[in-house]
Amino acid sequence: MRTLLFTCCLFWWSNCLIAQNERYLDSIETELSRGVANDSLRFLSLSRLWRHTLNSDLPRSEAYARRVLREARSLGDPEYIALGHRFLGINLDYAGRADSSFYHYNRGIAMYRAAGNRLQEGVLLFNVANQLNALGFPDSALTYLTAADSAFTGVEYWDVHSAVNHLASSIERDQGRYHRAVELAVSAYELARRAADSSRMADAALQISMAHLSLKDYPAALLYAEEAAGFYLRQDDHYYATDALTLHSTVLLRMGRTEQAVAAAERAVALAEEHQLDDLTAQAQQSLGVALLAADRLPAAERTL
Repeated sequence: MRTLLFTCCLFWWSNCLIAQNERYLDSIETELSRGVANDSLRFLSLSRLWRHTLNSDLPRSEAYARRVLREARSLGDPEYIALGHRFLGINLDYAGRADSSFYHYNRGIAMYRAAGNRLQEGVLLFNVANQLNALGFPDSALTYLTAADSAFTGVEYWDVHSAVNHLASSIERDQGRYHRAVELAVSAYELARRAADSSRMADAALQISMAHLSLKDYPAALLYAEEAAGFYLRQDDHYYATDALTLHSTVLLRMGRTEQAVAAAERAVALAEEHQLDDLTAQAQQSLGVALLAADRLPAAERTL
């Protein structure tokens, strides 16, 4: 009965949220219908509509992006034309339509570069790099990241500058260039510190740990794995806490500290199972099984593996 009541309440709450969301969108549409075509507030309203639907209704969000671009072109306003290309590039990126997304991203990059808007130019360069890496073109991705790094250098965009270095470090590590990966991850860490962004610092610490692990520098790998795991656990970021604890266990095992490795892996498995992190549960269980084997706890290892 209690479960049924909870389910009914959840269904009612979901419907209320959907209705509230629709009322919000309708109110902005009403504002637009009363607005002046070339009023900057009109594009602000369209931007709000685009953002509000981006993660909930991608086709509708894309329609708003195309509307921004269409109205901006009719006005001949370069700032809003660039905005339309940026919005549409993001929509098409989310939809997995890489070729069309590249077109709009690169149009936006050129326009932001001409306008001297280094922040938005760098963000779009980063987005293209992320796409290229996902499509299996790491060297091309690094070229775009170098350009993004240049866009952010010398200005106080420390957090996004950190993100660029973080992704570059990950790519370099995947390509087996571990020393370069460490350099970039350390740079990402320091930039995040400058931005007072603890979350990005933890992400960079995780990347530093993995690069040091590849170099078999286990004390450094352990130090940064512990820092990352501690932060994610304090923030109740269960996904990355599981990832960091699994890495922590691997480093401890490489150092011959088998019982500590077992304990870290057990925490990772418990966290993944409690929060139903299916994609990480198998990884954590594999790590636990290997640690149990190393600790000569064969029956437990067999049950886990």
